[in-house]
Amino acid sequence: MSSMACGSGRVGRVGLALALGVAGCWLGVPSVAQEGPTPPAAQPDASAQPAPVKLTDAEWALRAAAAEKQLRRIRFEHFTKGKPEVRKVGIERLSVFADAPALPALLEVMRDEQDDVRRGVVEHLARLGSDEGLTTLAYAAVHEVDPSFRAMARDKLVSVVRKGRARPAGVDTVIASALEGSEQAQAGRAARLVQGLGILQAIPALIMGQVGGGSGGQSDRGTAIAWILIGNQQGYVADLTPIVGDSAVGFDPTPAVLTTGVVLKIGDAAITSYRTEVHQALVEMTSNIAGADTSAMGYDQGKWAQWYRDEFPNVLARRAAAARAEAEAKAKAKAAATDKPGKNP
Repeated sequence: MSSMACGSGRVGRVGLALALGVAGCWLGVPSVAQEGPTPPAAQPDASAQPAPVKLTDAEWALRAAAAEKQLRRIRFEHFTKGKPEVRKVGIERLSVFADAPALPALLEVMRDEQDDVRRGVVEHLARLGSDEGLTTLAYAAVHEVDPSFRAMARDKLVSVVRKGRARPAGVDTVIASALEGSEQAQAGRAARLVQGLGILQAIPALIMGQVGGGSGGQSDRGTAIAWILIGNQQGYVADLTPIVGDSAVGFDPTPAVLTTGVVLKIGDAAITSYRTEVHQALVEMTSNIAGADTSAMGYDQGKWAQWYRDEFPNVLARRAAAARAEAEAKAKAKAAATDKPGKNP
């Protein structure tokens, strides 16, 4: 079974299968639970399904292959024709694919279809209400090539979570792996998804992800890997060779170049990439939470780490106090409304 690497910009079946089958983690990135107060956990969805049965690799491959075969048949029978009623039936037939091994194939087979089909895929994944469905939405929001498809998946996932659905661990896994990856575009999409979902636990990952890991090179032979010359070059005649013939004489000049100036030899190099999209998402998210502009810290990870360690707990405490005060005010107003004069005997 072929797959496409995440770095290629398309959803890879292997990567998505791993996200569907493993618990969410921040892949070594310090979490809020390790370095600060943890916000209240989202309540589990009342309609959550029981834990799926673990499949072996062979069982997963068989189910995925069978689902792909059915999906390709549906695409041929319904989406190669332009009749709206035929396409509508095909979109409705997608609702039977609820098994986790079928979800990567669902994205792969339908990603190049028109928006009505892709919107049907997104709606179907949301209606499933399963962790696997929402994880697949997160993967599409980060890794799909087409911007409109990514936007559909992102907006639907954010809408579902904001309505109270607990965020699956697989979503965290997808986001964390993208932030730690080498693809800047995918890291930026993951950061925007973090911002949309309001994942406070991901702030340390955003702090670390706004500056890409440095890469460098050094000559294996111990010589310079590059050089820079700043100088002047002047041509001159270095030698003359006389040429003598019958009743004639001449000279064959040997030209040369005199170089004066400075040569800078480079023996090693390191490259650091600044991920502007991740940085912007971090600044907007933290500024909104703190109620103050945090852009002055720039890309300085030391300043961000100090802010997170010293200021962020106070920010959470103020937000919690404000929420309690609001809840108390609503409770008093409700009590006053139900305890009006003349109500008691």
